[in-house]
Amino acid sequence: MEDRRAYRVNEYAPGGETFNLCHDERVAQYLNDNGHFAQLNEDGVGFIDIPVTALGEMLGFADNDQTRSNIKEDIAFAARCGKASLQYGCF
Repeated sequence: MEDRRAYRVNEYAPGGETFNLCHDERVAQYLNDNGHFAQLNEDGVGFIDIPVTALGEMLGFADNDQTRSNIKEDIAFAARCGKASLQYGCF
């Protein structure tokens, strides 16, 4: 086994659910088709980084108003913080 190290996470503060990978099927398919699921482990769990440009594209795949609103809120958050991508915990 190659050398792997583990680092303690002192704080993880999720900002609220943006989308549901089980219920927002077209959003999940978009993420899968664009290679974002490769960042998750074999159980579909972990953290993924999604560029803000991809979030904009995801709006066209969101099937409900709440998911679209959540994605728009995340895009606005990224703009306020000067971020080019956002990290999502998928559990």
